[in-house]
Amino acid sequence: MNAANKITFLRVLLSPVFFVLFFLPIWTPFPVCIAIPLIGVIFAIIEFSDLFDGKVARKLNQVTDFGKLLDPFGDSISRITYFFCFTISAYMPAWIFILILYRDMSVSFMRQLVAKEGIVMPSRMSGKIKAWVYAIAGIAGTLYHFAVLLGAGASVPWVFTAAMNALFFLAAATAIWTLADYMLALRKN
Repeated sequence: MNAANKITFLRVLLSPVFFVLFFLPIWTPFPVCIAIPLIGVIFAIIEFSDLFDGKVARKLNQVTDFGKLLDPFGDSISRITYFFCFTISAYMPAWIFILILYRDMSVSFMRQLVAKEGIVMPSRMSGKIKAWVYAIAGIAGTLYHFAVLLGAGASVPWVFTAAMNALFFLAAATAIWTLADYMLALRKN
């Protein structure tokens, strides 16, 4: 496994760690003052690894078909994990989570269809935009969770809650748009 793929695989490994840390202070007496920085660091590593794995692959001439498949898989696993955490915690509406989940499963299915014909479906610009929208929505949800863990969830300004909800709606809209974009790309193959 080359360096770029190791960076991508780190996202896959850290996703269940994020899940456990997200709920650990709720399920156990695990100290919030330790959980919050750990959750923040893991979230940052997940998102920055998505930013850097492709750059490393191109710079070191390590772009591979495996990496083209592993990268969107790592993206899906990590983002579905934190959106699931937000949904379970009632920060994100379940219908938004389902749209995101269905979108990712559908795009994965399309990738498998073309892979049977020896074609690797690369990431599209819409997918890169989706990654940014999901990351920003993820930041908002994570920050809100920090407020909840600190016992300040009810006192979060309505403007922040409204912005977080708007970002979740934008994530849903982006999921639909990118699914349509990938479907159009599939029809061209």
